[in-house]
Amino acid sequence: MDPRTAIQQLHIQPYAIPQNIRSHFEDNAITAKYLSLQQYEPTVPWARMQGSANGLFLSTLNNRDTIPHWITLRTKQRRNLPTAPTSGVDVSTTIDPDLITLIHLGGPGVCSFHNTLHGGMISTLFDEVFFATLNHVMYTHPADVDNPTRFSTMQLDVKYRRPVRVPGIVVVRAWCLAIAGRKCWTYAELLQESGDDQSRASSTDAGGADVMERLHVAATCEAFWLRSGGMKL
Repeated sequence: MDPRTAIQQLHIQPYAIPQNIRSHFEDNAITAKYLSLQQYEPTVPWARMQGSANGLFLSTLNNRDTIPHWITLRTKQRRNLPTAPTSGVDVSTTIDPDLITLIHLGGPGVCSFHNTLHGGMISTLFDEVFFATLNHVMYTHPADVDNPTRFSTMQLDVKYRRPVRVPGIVVVRAWCLAIAGRKCWTYAELLQESGDDQSRASSTDAGGADVMERLHVAATCEAFWLRSGGMKL
């Protein structure tokens, strides 16, 4: 898909998730529930499109031993953002996430210990999700050559609460806390299902809010970004 088509799909047309990827997440009760949320729609996974400069997620982390499947869901209605940040924890309990990302962690290529996600990978996932979140809430896109916008990570404050199992599925919920001029603040939570094993049951095996209650926060992150046009900070 060429960059201009990607821009059009990002801002105008809902993105059609490839069926093999959708089926993978629909087989899990929790991620199937997220896919059914009416206030969200899938967005173009620019980091995984040919032509993206993001070689890390396009190729290095795009195989069965790293991150074989990835879906990003955006809010259909963008909200008005404050100009001063408040606590990310407070925002997460009162406002729906701006972006929800479903990630399949495939195997040892992302591990630091046996069946355990590397802590640096957790930070990397937060950073990537935040970039997509900012592009969503600000109607920008990395492929927009006519209106280039660059978001530079200035600070990531990650708090690790529990190990993340691999292989497994994680959900990253992200919010933009505030935007003031070039300054942007974000917050996210990385969640994984409790228990010794990831559920691979059909979404019909558990229903309603009870499914979501099986998720627990494994890590949180607050971040500060600067926005600029082109390459100049």
